[in-house]
Amino acid sequence: MSSIIAPMLGSAVLFFLYLWLAAILVRKYKATGDLGFVWLAIATIAWPIVAGYAGGQLAHHYLSAHPCKPHDAMKSPDVLALFNLGQRAVELLLLMVAVRFFGKTEEGTPSAG
Repeated sequence: MSSIIAPMLGSAVLFFLYLWLAAILVRKYKATGDLGFVWLAIATIAWPIVAGYAGGQLAHHYLSAHPCKPHDAMKSPDVLALFNLGQRAVELLLLMVAVRFFGKTEEGTPSAG
């Protein structure tokens, strides 16, 4: 029973931390109008959710279509590592876009904050 509690507690803590981060980013965006906060929210909140779901679906589809025979396809750990690497690369690109947009408002003028 205790082996179930730790992952559930960890998931609950992560969920509330994501909510807290989202609240902070929304508050900062409303105060400044800085587009960097929107991109930061995409990179740190939206993308991990989308990537986790989509990556799991792609990995499941690939691994069920290719039963990991040595001559047919890549082995399971290789596929999962490749998906993880792709997710991290997109996450880094989104963070770079966020940094690029910091200091710019919706009107294209520099923010005052």
